[in-house]
Amino acid sequence: EDAKTYKKKIGIVQKVYPDLAMWKDDKYLKIIAENSLEEDEQRPGETTEDFYKRVYAQKATESDDDYKKRVYTRRPDETDEAYVARINSLRNLFPESSIWTEDSALTYSEDYYKLLYKRVDGEDDDTYYSRLVAKGDDEDVQKYKEKIRILQQVYPDLSMWKDDKYLNIIKANSEDGPATRDTSDEYYLNNYAQKPTESDSDYKKRVYTRLTGES
Repeated sequence: EDAKTYKKKIGIVQKVYPDLAMWKDDKYLKIIAENSLEEDEQRPGETTEDFYKRVYAQKATESDDDYKKRVYTRRPDETDEAYVARINSLRNLFPESSIWTEDSALTYSEDYYKLLYKRVDGEDDDTYYSRLVAKGDDEDVQKYKEKIRILQQVYPDLSMWKDDKYLNIIKANSEDGPATRDTSDEYYLNNYAQKPTESDSDYKKRVYTRLTGES
């Protein structure tokens, strides 16, 4: 009996026997409540971490694409803040998952990044841009450059992409990152080699996409 079938059964029992004392008895109501939970709902007493591990671990029969789609699909009534917090938690719980390696289209994840990097109420341009270009303690050069690439993609019209103050910070934090437009062989080998998870179509699109500020 799955949760849907169980709830249907309880509904019929209530209709046929509406005067049973158990409808007012917490002992039975608690059992009904627990048995009525869908598989992807958090159980009473279950920690958020255990809930995420149970519900959001990749299934053996699940492709990477299906898994990524499921992870980035909003839960019913999930707020922006709760959505971002859940994805961040899953990234920490399953750091080795291949779904965190982004394709050039940010398939399924674009909305997450827009929310993650959106301007906070009350932030002026300098505070906002400084936050975006800051290098996190857990970011190595490659992670930082990937963050900047994603930022350029989801917020291409920010004025900081044409401001030397922020471009110099990006340059310093990324060594040979997008702000320097390094034309050396090493830069192209590092940044434009086809990734193992990248399809020919995605790779071609990335290669032919102009960088911000590229003439």
